[in-house]
Amino acid sequence: MPDPRPLLLAMLLAGCAISPARGPARTELAGPCQLPCQVRQGLFLLRGTIGGDSATFLLDTGTDRMVLDEQFGLRLGLSPDGAGTVRTAAGHELPHGGMVTLPRLQLGDAVFHEVPASLLDLRELSESTGRRIGGILGCDLFSACELELDFPGRRVTVRPRPEAPRSGAIPYSGTIPTVAAMLDGKPLDVLIDTGFQRTLALPPGTAHSWRRPPRPDGELVTVAGAAAKSLGRLAGALHLGEHRWTDPWVTLAPGSAKLGAQALRELVLTLDVAAGLLWLQRR
Repeated sequence: MPDPRPLLLAMLLAGCAISPARGPARTELAGPCQLPCQVRQGLFLLRGTIGGDSATFLLDTGTDRMVLDEQFGLRLGLSPDGAGTVRTAAGHELPHGGMVTLPRLQLGDAVFHEVPASLLDLRELSESTGRRIGGILGCDLFSACELELDFPGRRVTVRPRPEAPRSGAIPYSGTIPTVAAMLDGKPLDVLIDTGFQRTLALPPGTAHSWRRPPRPDGELVTVAGAAAKSLGRLAGALHLGEHRWTDPWVTLAPGSAKLGAQALRELVLTLDVAAGLLWLQRR
């Protein structure tokens, strides 16, 4: 059943306009590391430290880079380099407080050195999650390792990249995992977005057959603010690799098509960011 709450979170910070995502200068892993995390409302929240200050970070595969809350950055005494804008997946241009370099970010036994990050005001994100969010962990942070999100096990693991890719990989291009799927027999490029809590998001005006026509359903909270959304149920199926979602609930909201945490709740998602490969497997 759909979530009855009128407020829904989706980061939608994809394709920043400031500079290409480049990731940390060095990543320290002694082997596979399970990262300290909690799952709250379908979102993976990780505890980490920067310069001795601990914070909660949202792990978001729909974001291409590391983002740090502006107030947290000021508390850390980091000096931003210039200012500018970032572009969200919905096409909004947001002012950011500049770029900073985090000397050392530690998540459990995994250590990331010289991490570039964009400064953004994340107060709305903190209010939506009910937790003070110090930053967003985007895909570029994991460019030197393999990232695994075990949704049913509620675990996050990072490990050294394998020498050769495993079989069954789904390729993607670009800095975030957007893959080719089929919706009701028609091609659909869909973003695997762990910052989106529901099953499937499509832009308004999408022409499909509906089992339950869309109805207004409150607001979608993004880093750009809140936007009206609708909720309906398709009469059809979404296919991605060997996986199938029949008559999925769909959130109609501005932005790209997204497959969210509700759709992934029985799966293990593995990302090899450097190779542009992902795996979706039943646990």
